[in-house]
Amino acid sequence: MLFTVGNLVTLAIVIAMFVAYHLLTADNRSLEKLKRLGDRLRDELSTFVDSKAEEVKHYGIELDVQQKAAKVVLEKIQEAQTTIDAESDSITKIAERFREYDETLARLMDMTKRVDQNIAHLAAQNEFIENLARRVESAGKKMNAIEDEMPRLREQFAQDAKQILDGFRDDILAQLHERLDGIIAEFEQARGDAAQAVAKAAELRQQIERIAELSLQKAMERAQSIEDEAFRTLRGKLAADSEALDQKVRDALNALALQSKAQIEEMASRLGEAKEAASTMSSEMERLRSQSAEIASSLEAQMHRVSQDLEEKFSSFGQALEAHRVSFEKDFLSELESLRAMLAETRGRMEELRAAAEGNIASALNGLEVKVQQELEARRENLDTQLEAWLSEMDARMRKIQQDAIEHRKAEEARIAVEVNTELKKLKDSLYTQVQKLERDIDALKKV
Repeated sequence: MLFTVGNLVTLAIVIAMFVAYHLLTADNRSLEKLKRLGDRLRDELSTFVDSKAEEVKHYGIELDVQQKAAKVVLEKIQEAQTTIDAESDSITKIAERFREYDETLARLMDMTKRVDQNIAHLAAQNEFIENLARRVESAGKKMNAIEDEMPRLREQFAQDAKQILDGFRDDILAQLHERLDGIIAEFEQARGDAAQAVAKAAELRQQIERIAELSLQKAMERAQSIEDEAFRTLRGKLAADSEALDQKVRDALNALALQSKAQIEEMASRLGEAKEAASTMSSEMERLRSQSAEIASSLEAQMHRVSQDLEEKFSSFGQALEAHRVSFEKDFLSELESLRAMLAETRGRMEELRAAAEGNIASALNGLEVKVQQELEARRENLDTQLEAWLSEMDARMRKIQQDAIEHRKAEEARIAVEVNTELKKLKDSLYTQVQKLERDIDALKKV
């Protein structure tokens, strides 16, 4: 007999399985409908961007694994059929294996249902795909607009930075000029005090000369009166004691002449000392005037150097700011270029996906959506972070330069104030010493 009982049983089971399979899949879409739907979906996915081929490969690998599992199941069915043909007494074991096969087929049916659900979900996601395409197109337009706006933004930023720097420089220069005007005013006041001291010294010199002239005149009158009195005495007593009186008168005249001569020489020496002191004081005042002029010129030169240093620092800061702005612009443009390259690469991968997207498309779309959103968000956050870091660095550098300029200005003001106070103190001490010396000379002349 050609068919055995085991073969008949196996054939009946297989026919029952096929009938059950066709009954279960009667309400599902046919393969032709799936193909048409897949073609339509491939056409609609032409504008979809930013996905990765690795995920699709994973899904392909998963499908290959499932196909291999199905092949293994079929091989096991064939082995079971061979076993049934060879051993009709192991029907119980074969029935158990058929139950396992039923479970495997049930899982395959579930997978088929999930594929149908994913395809339906993909059809529902058409609106999202269109929105995403519009968003990508809008993002491209915004990037082009940003690139077009870069020259204007660069010019605006340069103008703002120049205004800030000019205002800051004018403020510092105004403060420096105000401080310099104050120092010059103090110096002019000190110069006026010195001029008053010189005038006072000249007046004292004139007083000394007048006192000396009066003293000489009084001494001459006194000597003349003494000589006249002695002559009258000598003439009155000439008759009584001619020889003795003559000798006494001569002795008295000689002593008086010597005394008058000594007094006149002493007064002349004191007058010479007073004139020499006045001349020394005049030369000292001239020296102080020249020193004050040198101090004024030195202060002006120092303030000019400070102004030049500040201008050089502002110039170097402006150059560094411009270089940093150019570097940031290059980085920003390179970031835009990399983003465009990524979009182009995404379009290329999308072309590949259009040929490979035959399987679990809904899951792939979800993954692609998440990836697109994540990468766009990461790009935006990266650009925001770079911009915030650049602005923070710029603010920090502005604050540092402002603080350095203030500290440098304070240090220069303190140093100039110390130098001016030192010179003024030396000038006052010298004037005070000269005035005391003149007062001592005047007191000595008055005592004489």
